Amino acid sequence: MAELKADSYDPRPPLEPRSDRVNQIAIYHPVRSGPLLAFGRRQKVIENGQERLGIRHWFVLDACLVVAGKGFLSSTPDSTGRVDIAETGFLTGREYWYFLSDAAADPDYPICNNFLEWKPLTREEVPRRWLAIDEPDRPTTDSPLESSFSDISIWLEATDKYCAISGLNEELRACHLVPQACAEWYACNMIYKNFAGDDACPNFAPGSSSRPVDDIRQILTLESGLRDSMDQPSFVIAPSPPSDEYVCFFFANRSIGLAEDYHMRTAKIPSRIQGYALFARFAWAIIKVTFILPPLQTPVKKRKRESDIPADRPDQSPSSQRRKTGGGDQSGSDAGLYAETTFHIGSDSNLSLDGADFYTDDSLSDIHDVPDDGRLEPGSASVDYLKEQEQRLTADQIQRFHDAEEGIKPFSPFMYNALEYYPGCSRIEELKQSYVATHPAVSEIGHPATTTRTR
Repeated sequence: MAELKADSYDPRPPLEPRSDRVNQIAIYHPVRSGPLLAFGRRQKVIENGQERLGIRHWFVLDACLVVAGKGFLSSTPDSTGRVDIAETGFLTGREYWYFLSDAAADPDYPICNNFLEWKPLTREEVPRRWLAIDEPDRPTTDSPLESSFSDISIWLEATDKYCAISGLNEELRACHLVPQACAEWYACNMIYKNFAGDDACPNFAPGSSSRPVDDIRQILTLESGLRDSMDQPSFVIAPSPPSDEYVCFFFANRSIGLAEDYHMRTAKIPSRIQGYALFARFAWAIIKVTFILPPLQTPVKKRKRESDIPADRPDQSPSSQRRKTGGGDQSGSDAGLYAETTFHIGSDSNLSLDGADFYTDDSLSDIHDVPDDGRLEPGSASVDYLKEQEQRLTADQIQRFHDAEEGIKPFSPFMYNALEYYPGCSRIEELKQSYVATHPAVSEIGHPATTTRTR
């Protein structure tokens, strides 16, 4: 009988706590006080014989491009300290200032801190490093026949088999690069038109429950823990110039145990994934970081009513922040592809329509937020807020709702998921709160997206 080695049955030692050495880098506005962005520096760099932590120069430049427009970094509060290292080099300082490249631009430039207000860059405006993955000879993936996302996700997980980062084969989740919560934004801006290839149509299955955001070219399979971390957001899938690899890039300004194993880890990206979709996810993550900075320190320039802006004044805001008006960017047959292409998203709690005569007050940036589960607390200011939004609806906007209700010009089914106010919404909320108040045994009522609860 063969002798068994005793250590083959011994318990394996416990894993050591994961460490993540990280230092902050803050990017400041040249006029406003406080940082507009803050990241974590994680990569070891030898500088003047000493080890320091750095972050790629291009990563910070691309982040600032998203929230402010094209520009450059300076190591001093004025532009004379312009950083002259290569874009593939590392920033090792604790603070930098960001200036727009256009010398004629207002130095008090606005910052986009709401992804739903961000006008996406054209494919030509996106830094080429993000699009290197879009090789002409890459194999394509046929559209799934499944008509719902739950079925599509099962199909993708079965097709991919493994997490694109960890290589794990269980607890897999289909991860939208542009999140599902931004489905209307995705459709309104027809993001798929920026994808590579001759086919300008979205790649999703036909059916009443299908949505453009469910395009498989922007859905990646990840292990559930990594997907949750990506949604924080803690990391993005990013290029790694000068190499042609795409990596898991942890940028969050906090210690994250996952970073020890996965920071700068090469990702195995399916050939269907589009580089523009990866950049759109990057933009979402960066704007999310900008949004969560303390409001008093976030240099947000108040949006003015169009009537307050002189007619002869040029639009100096970056193209990534200008908002569409009147559907002017649409023409030809594409203009009627989706009913919601004439809608424009406002703040997280706002959905504006063509012709809306209002602006988002800075004071609304951190109040009246709908909780993560979409349910409103009774006794909150939600009723007054909804009344205010109703009063701002124009006759044309109200008519759009009537036309949709009568079936004259219906909205796509998924459009209703984002309608947090509409004609009569304040009265409905009053009735919900009244019912809950008079029925102590009832804890919550309504659809999860609009439920009122007491505890």
